This record gives sequence, structure tokens and C-alpha cells, in this order.
Amino acid sequence: MNIKKRINDNIKKLNRECGQYKNSSVVIFGTASCGNMAYETFKSSGEKIEAFIDNNQEKNNRIIADNIKCYLPEKFISEAAEPFIYIIAAGNHLYDILKKQVKDLLEKYNKKGAVFTFNEYVISQNFDRIKNVYKYLSDEKSKQTYEQIILARLLNCTDGFKDIFEPVQYFCLPEFSQSGMADEIFADCGAYVGDTLEKYLFYCGYLFKKIYAFEPVEQAFQALSTRAARLKKEWGLKDDQIECINKGVGDIDKKLYLAEGTIDIGGSLIKESYSDGNSECEVCSVDKTIDGKIDFIKADIEGYELKMLKGAEKHIKTYKPKIAVCIYHSPSDLFTIAEYIKKLVPEYKMKLRHHSTCFYESVLYCYI
Repeated sequence: MNIKKRINDNIKKLNRECGQYKNSSVVIFGTASCGNMAYETFKSSGEKIEAFIDNNQEKNNRIIADNIKCYLPEKFISEAAEPFIYIIAAGNHLYDILKKQVKDLLEKYNKKGAVFTFNEYVISQNFDRIKNVYKYLSDEKSKQTYEQIILARLLNCTDGFKDIFEPVQYFCLPEFSQSGMADEIFADCGAYVGDTLEKYLFYCGYLFKKIYAFEPVEQAFQALSTRAARLKKEWGLKDDQIECINKGVGDIDKKLYLAEGTIDIGGSLIKESYSDGNSECEVCSVDKTIDGKIDFIKADIEGYELKMLKGAEKHIKTYKPKIAVCIYHSPSDLFTIAEYIKKLVPEYKMKLRHHSTCFYESVLYCYI
């Protein structure tokens, strides 16, 4: 069975299941980073969110976001007075376990409801938009990559990623890896510890005018600053050629909240709403921070990429920079980001590459 047919068969099945509960509110299973991302996704799309549920006893009866409480799964389902759509928003390795838990509880208490993974629900409910983005892609490899990513998320299976894996993230295409120009300006949004910054210097042949490196996490920012200082010294760069900025990047300048990653600091999330354990962080927009042109924007900012693009709208419309933007953090990124960029600059060519053998590191490349 080919990939297109497998995708379409899955979408039809999911839509049949979801159609029975089309007027039901959403309950998000998970309060960590995936749960937060699901909440922000559903909030922005206008879904009615009834509650969070989580197996963590410490989360029980606590407000997670915007006065929406969290409950233990059994307590919530046993007392549910109406059917809900339960969204599993956790690590992919937990999807099957948590789906079974909810289905078993619904059966135990004779309750109605539908259970979907975050990926299943968002992809099935926006499949027409996904088909439209498929048409934007300008080469066959991009289309094959897109199909495989969609299927993998629907099936929660990584087996096909080895067939589409592409090395050299951000610089794999000729348009992004040619030696730089003496006046090129590069904006590294989500610079982390400077790993991409150093690769950029290699691929541009150390020929560039300026790098703006944005990183909101203090620990990562200190490592970034150390690396930038070393590179300036090693390559005889002017001190102002690499500017490290201890801020996140979004749509407007404001103070938000930072939830540091549980595995490593690279997985830290910028959040609109406060939760226990979050710290404040400053967020700035590209349009307000950078005067004049930008030639190349790279963004890997843990689900905040669309906000960053909105804050760079003037630069993108005016200068039409090359853009390498991650679209893997939320399933909605698979269509909203391409849609927005295409709306700003219809003539952009778009290619998609996947740079890992798991669900991470899908990058959309846009250029004139």
C-alpha cells in the first residue's frame, strides 16, 4: 500500500471517530511541554478546552493555564457529565499507554468520548490545509518527505525516517550552503550554545557582515557567549560581527515565561501563561531589534517559530531573506508556518528536509 493511500485511509477513520463528538470540548492529557504546546495550539484555533488530566498526583486540582484545572484521569472520567475529546499530549513513547488508559477508564465507568493523540487530532482536522501546503513544495524529495512525516505522526512510528534522512541541517541545500557574501547578515533564532553559529561560519567561509544570535536560556546563553568569544579570537573577527542577545524571539517585545526542558536546556519552552517553576524571560521581535536588511533567518525555538515569523514580517516582505525554520515541534507547525510565509512572499520556493531518524528536526527551507 503506498503512502498516500495509507494516509488517506487513516484520515477517513479518524474523521469518522471525531465526527461523533464534533461539538465536544477537549480534555488534554499531559501537563508537561507537550501538554503546554497542545494548550497553546487549541487556544489559538478556538477549541474549547475543558480541563487537563495527568497521572502526577501533585498536579491534581491545580490550575495549569488560564484558570483551567488539572485532575487525575480516573476522577475526571468517572465524574464526567458529558462526552469529551481526550487528546494525548505527551512523549510519543507514551501515546499507546495513555490512550489505553483513557479507553479503559471510559469503558469502566460507561462513559462516552473519543481518544486521539495530539498528532492524530490536529492532522485529521486540518488535512485540507496539509494538502494545500503539499502543493507549495517545489521538488519531489520535499513531497516524499512531507508524506512520510505525516504518516509517521499518524501511526506514531519512526521506521520511515531512515528513508528520508538528510544530513547537514540548515545547510543541506546549495542555496543555503554556498560561500557567503561580505555583506550577508544572519539571524540565528534559538542559537542555543552556538552550534549552528559555528557551522554557519564554516559554510559561509567566514565571509559575512553580522550575526545576531538570540538565546533566552541563561545557561545556554553563557555557553553561546563563550563560543562566540572563541570564534572571534580564532578567526580575527571584529567584536561587533557576532552579537549575542539574551532574549527569546517572538511577535512583539514583551516579558513572558520560560519552562526549562526536563531533559536538556535546549528543550526550554517560551510560554504565554505562567505555571509553577517557570521563570520570566524577555522576548523581542526581529523587526524591532534589527535595523536594515537580513539575508538569512534560521529558527529552532521550541514551537515559537510562527510568533517569530510574525515579528519579522516587515523584514521578510522587504528583504525576502533565506529562511530555514523548524516545523516539527507542534503538528500545527506542519501547515501554519508554510501558509504564513507563503502569504507574506508568494514567490518563495519551498523545500522540506528531515534531519533525524525520529520525529525531530524537520526543516522548511524558503528562498527566492
